[in-house]
Amino acid sequence: MASDATKWPPPWQPVIFIHPGFGHAMSNSQDGHNTMDLGFWEYLVKDGRAVVYPVFNGVFERGGGPQNVGDYSWSTWPPRAKDIFRTIDYLQTRTDIRADRLGLLAASGGTDGAVVVCAVEPRIKAAVLVGGGLYGIPSTDREMMGLAHHISAPIQMVNGRSDSWGQDFLLAALATPADRKRFLRFDGDHSLAGFENDVIRLNLEWFDKYLGPVR
Repeated sequence: MASDATKWPPPWQPVIFIHPGFGHAMSNSQDGHNTMDLGFWEYLVKDGRAVVYPVFNGVFERGGGPQNVGDYSWSTWPPRAKDIFRTIDYLQTRTDIRADRLGLLAASGGTDGAVVVCAVEPRIKAAVLVGGGLYGIPSTDREMMGLAHHISAPIQMVNGRSDSWGQDFLLAALATPADRKRFLRFDGDHSLAGFENDVIRLNLEWFDKYLGPVR
């Protein structure tokens, strides 16, 4: 868990981060120095929130490695969802964490996990999905769409225009009321390179709106 205690004293609003799919193909995080995803979440710490980074079953030191390339799919998510549920249970025991203001941020291949978790976990008060969508695999997409029908939390989806894997269908499937879900599409590729400042600003705006300001 990362937070800037020197600038923002506790209790902190926590945001659980679900990393992109490459973590599944890596056997070691080097104690957090080899995750290669700092740009996805560091701004949350600088803004005064705590970022919670679970190391899931089958990822990094817990069974990750090159043998898993291409296997980061919805079918692997049930045990990882349990990791998130246990993480939230743990956060609720800490006096330096506002577990009643819990957010979720997922990136690229991790966004399918966000759909799974948000469908069944009411303790998540707002989520942001960066680079998510559907797989184009009929059986998997049916599962994901079915789960989306059970999501009512505020959801923001952020994509580049080159992302073309069913974002509109997934957004429409969410049970979240229309005024509590938002789809942002930037004129760029999947990396959203060149639009980082806009993505940061709008993601912070979303969490401020639904989790409350940090201070």
